[in-house]
Amino acid sequence: MRTAGGAALSSGEGRAQMQGGISVEIVSVILVTLVALFAAMDEQLMGASMLGRPLFTGLVIGALTGDLVQGAAVGALFEAITCGFMTIGAAYPLEAYAAPVAGMGMCLLGGVSIGAGAAAALLLAIVFRAWRLFCYAKPASRIDAVVQSCLARHQLHRANAWHLLGLPIVLGVPSALLVACAMWWGSPVVSSLVDGMPEWVARGLDNAALVMACIGVVSLLQTIGPVSLLPVAVLGFLAVSVLHASVLSIVIAAACAAMLLFAATGSAQASGADEEDDF
Repeated sequence: MRTAGGAALSSGEGRAQMQGGISVEIVSVILVTLVALFAAMDEQLMGASMLGRPLFTGLVIGALTGDLVQGAAVGALFEAITCGFMTIGAAYPLEAYAAPVAGMGMCLLGGVSIGAGAAAALLLAIVFRAWRLFCYAKPASRIDAVVQSCLARHQLHRANAWHLLGLPIVLGVPSALLVACAMWWGSPVVSSLVDGMPEWVARGLDNAALVMACIGVVSLLQTIGPVSLLPVAVLGFLAVSVLHASVLSIVIAAACAAMLLFAATGSAQASGADEEDDF
């Protein structure tokens, strides 16, 4: 983290006072709260843009706190963990927007381990999912009635404002306040709990977080492509971990290969459709 004068702050100095009397910790909590507000409102405000996913919000938190690389790494790990939020039957999935922001904020700003941050995010995801279900059942129905009333009176601009801002604010503001409380009071509590744990329990939390990330990656691979693409992912992992290749170069090469594969598949499908038409 850096102050306004540009001096670097260590983790122990993160609670020192900035110029103007505002502590770095308060500013950090406010920034993370704003990110959580955007993440909670994203799905309702701008459609399924996926900008509220941990892969993006972790990068933003890292940029705001001055550690872009660590933010991107933590965001990628939490993205894999949230991909593993599997449900059974008709159960609703856990909240995967504001809750991971709180967990990532604890890891990046509060000095909490990945395992403890993931456990806290999992508990918050249950609370946030319950709040979302309540909002869909009560405030959302009220907002829908107001929108219908505005449409009946031909007040299109007011109806549009209620439709675009009503539910996102009802969902976003309480979620952001909960994240702020979790960041302000939760990080010290989680840190003290982890410090009081036996070492094997703390290691177990970290290992459980990594296992959840692996489950999420497997679920993602099963969703986005056939099993035949799995060797490509393994080759990319080996190129980065063993050969120490640049992650950016691997991503660019994979993107180019995906575009070529998509173009070849589209051409084959188009030629097959032309043959059927001729027949």
